[in-house]
Amino acid sequence: MRTWRLILSFTMVGAVVACSSEAGLSAEEQEFADAWAATLRDDEDGLSAGADEAVCMGEAIMAELGAPVFEDADVTPDDISRDEDSNSPGELVGGGVIADSQANAILDVWEDDCVDLADLLSESAAEDFSLDDEGQTCFAEGMESDDLARDLLLPSFTSSTDTPDAATLSELLELVDSCGGGGGSAIVSSIADGLSADGSLTEEEAECIAQAMVDAIGLERLIAGALVAAAGSCDVPISAFG
Repeated sequence: MRTWRLILSFTMVGAVVACSSEAGLSAEEQEFADAWAATLRDDEDGLSAGADEAVCMGEAIMAELGAPVFEDADVTPDDISRDEDSNSPGELVGGGVIADSQANAILDVWEDDCVDLADLLSESAAEDFSLDDEGQTCFAEGMESDDLARDLLLPSFTSSTDTPDAATLSELLELVDSCGGGGGSAIVSSIADGLSADGSLTEEEAECIAQAMVDAIGLERLIAGALVAAAGSCDVPISAFG
């Protein structure tokens, strides 16, 4: 699921307590569940669960939502693909169709029966932001604090854009920076990766430009800019932040 990589292209890998495959789904619901599992399994660009993890997570989605919510939106199992730009539940069925209570119920099952979200996200962060063991532990603890992992994933069910709210995005950026040793080093690496992705810049050139951006603008102003962008995408007035 593309933006189940959250806002910073996270990948998810980790150990789980396997969820029972006997989810009591209809044949149609199981077809949808299998499609969701395929998008969640070993996806380099998004959530990347193991086979048992993905099955558990996909069945949890359908056990809570059922097939009609997707049928009403003219979504078929074939439309659920990691290769599509819109491939999370919220993107496919539209914002506000899936209630917060339903999304939380799914995430309850994911956390209780399928996967440790904080650990999985910390493993992905360690790779994406070059965190050492201490940084990875720091990030996992941050994900557990104030339900940050859940807050990051909820929009993938309830929003058509998958964008976390501004406060959540700010908390995430600050966590990445603090666990990366401060000074914006992890965020510099992330910016540099984006700049060099198309091959127009070398890694060294991209790293230099990214560091210069952080030095010139400052991490706090970069975070503030991200807040403005996120607030705009969520139709939240900047005045809401005081």
